[in-house]
Amino acid sequence: MADIPIELTPSSPSARFQPETIGSTSSSQTRIKKPLLNRAQTSSAVSSSSRTKHAKHTQPLRTTKTSQKLVLLPEEEVILASNDEASDVEAPVAERLTKEVRDNKHYPRVTAYCIAEGFYLGILTEFLRKEHNVQPKFYDECLYSPYHFPIVPGRITEIASSFDVQSPSGHTYIDRQIENYENNNDISQYFSSDENLEGGEHSGVTNPIIPPINLGEVFYFDYGVVVIWNFTEEQEHSLLNDIARSGISVRPLSKDDTEVETFHFQYDIESNRQPRIFNDMITLKTDHHMIKLTISHAISQSTKLSLYEWQMDNTIERTKHIPKMLAQTGRLNLDRIQVTKLSGGLFKLRIDVNLVSNVLDTPEIFWSEPSLEPLYNAIRSYLEIPQRVKLLNERCNIISDLLDMLREDIGNSNMTRITWIIIWLIVVAVFVAIGEIAVKTLNNYG
Repeated sequence: MADIPIELTPSSPSARFQPETIGSTSSSQTRIKKPLLNRAQTSSAVSSSSRTKHAKHTQPLRTTKTSQKLVLLPEEEVILASNDEASDVEAPVAERLTKEVRDNKHYPRVTAYCIAEGFYLGILTEFLRKEHNVQPKFYDECLYSPYHFPIVPGRITEIASSFDVQSPSGHTYIDRQIENYENNNDISQYFSSDENLEGGEHSGVTNPIIPPINLGEVFYFDYGVVVIWNFTEEQEHSLLNDIARSGISVRPLSKDDTEVETFHFQYDIESNRQPRIFNDMITLKTDHHMIKLTISHAISQSTKLSLYEWQMDNTIERTKHIPKMLAQTGRLNLDRIQVTKLSGGLFKLRIDVNLVSNVLDTPEIFWSEPSLEPLYNAIRSYLEIPQRVKLLNERCNIISDLLDMLREDIGNSNMTRITWIIIWLIVVAVFVAIGEIAVKTLNNYG
């Protein structure tokens, strides 16, 4: 499938949008690494971050950041549409807007932050219950935490969930959603009949679930990625500040190394359009937390992969001068320790991508919930994860071949030096032997 980059022209600022507005933010989001824990300098940090990273992508490795690719989110099968086909499908207003315009119109955000190599999920669970006033739910390698609005300051934290509204039966909205899922695992349908939150009675009629406007959801993945739904940018930074101070991160990344992926989402309950993702705008038919968990799995893998892509860019930057140096001078100004460090860093990157980070693996939850896997595969297709992993491994192979050549060259140089040392030792031994013979001769005939 060919992805043709085109310029996106936003609709008129006066155009109205119909989907429910759940979150708000005051600043636009761009696809660059930026500091997370200093809100007062966010705008200046974004511009300076692009200067501090010599390997910053001038062209995004994920082409869907600049091209229009439509992926319909399946209930039973994945349906892909090319760029030409996407223009023929009736698109909601939000999908035709740029991210900056959507931010200005306060569309709810979906933001993924890769902030560490991993999380201690057990410690994190206790921290969230005690300090953020939430009841996390563990799904294999992911910890799901719903936050009820308004967000309030915690006892020792910047944010905490407010007390959630309960129905007369004593169940909250998210409690009922989780209970319904556990009692009936079939969520391939996007509509469900349930008790009314306010009335507390079964209507007996299947109606669309009206998504709540006072709920934010956070998914913590054990490989160091946080995916946040329906928070403002300010609330996202407050949450990340709390995580940074809680000590639950395994080898936290520096501010400049942090990776960020930003999307927007909306609910389209009334129309007959299929759920979809287009122009980094996710359109859903339901607010079911398992649907969001599935989407978050793919987004978190893409964010982690972006970190590895940046690390590979740094490796290329550090090694790209070596072939030119060899071609011009025929000499290598690197010692064995430097080459070994480069080889070790490259091998660690390959292990992280292929063995450690779950970027290539299908999450465990989809083995027990196969009905969710087509949706997961559709989002991975949109984020171009398989192609990016293949490209990353091909680059690793090329750099590995270069480092193998360098190790062989250094080995030959060492063998040559050792050979010359042996030769000179032999020469010295010969001269010593000649001297001894001369002395003995003089003594005998002297």
